Amino acid sequence: WEHVVRTWWYLGEITGPEGVHQRYQEMNRARSDGFDGLQFGSGHLCVPRHRAAFPASTGIGMQPGAGLSLATLALQTARTDVSLLPLENPLQTPAYDYAACYSPKSPKFSRAMALVTPDYVTNWVSGTASIVHSEVVYPNSVIAQTEQALDNIAELISPENYGNHGVSNTGATLADLAKIRVYLKRESDFAACRSVVQRRLGNIPAIYVVADVCRPELLVEIEGVAFSRRSNPSVTR
Repeated sequence: WEHVVRTWWYLGEITGPEGVHQRYQEMNRARSDGFDGLQFGSGHLCVPRHRAAFPASTGIGMQPGAGLSLATLALQTARTDVSLLPLENPLQTPAYDYAACYSPKSPKFSRAMALVTPDYVTNWVSGTASIVHSEVVYPNSVIAQTEQALDNIAELISPENYGNHGVSNTGATLADLAKIRVYLKRESDFAACRSVVQRRLGNIPAIYVVADVCRPELLVEIEGVAFSRRSNPSVTR
């Protein structure tokens, strides 16, 4: 687990009941317990000690049923000139700091995980929704929610946000996204959502999936991977 940088949690009936809680809330409790004591990042890939370090992640619903499927991306390298950097979004409360009203134990993931090399940065962007601070915004509009999710991603991977995290001469824009996956709660929202994505991202490789999102009022969630070049390759941190 110490080598895992990205996770996907697919949970049947994600917004349904699980005891006295919602199933996603119970999954957060179990994940929190499972991650207790783990140090993500290993050896020279360790993240800065003053930052919370959890993998980037997507938690999304799947077909009805009680199942849970987990996929992970792990990284090992002998190189000493690369490092991992968990990214948080200034527009959003870190998920691991959510108040107990959202989940008895908060979701343990970072908004993105970056692999920083001397020349390039890889940004694994977690599932991102229309949440500002910790509240859902535009609960009745898939168009506005798609716009906000993309705004959140743009802020997350921006050079300014990298600077806030102590890494200079790098960052990305929406144009640096290489691929995305879009989760839609309602199939009827596909055309409206895709029109926003194509207007803002062009003909990016995109997969659209009908899947439940972790809060009842959320209609769309977007994840992706962005690659960007560092403007001063001689600087690694």
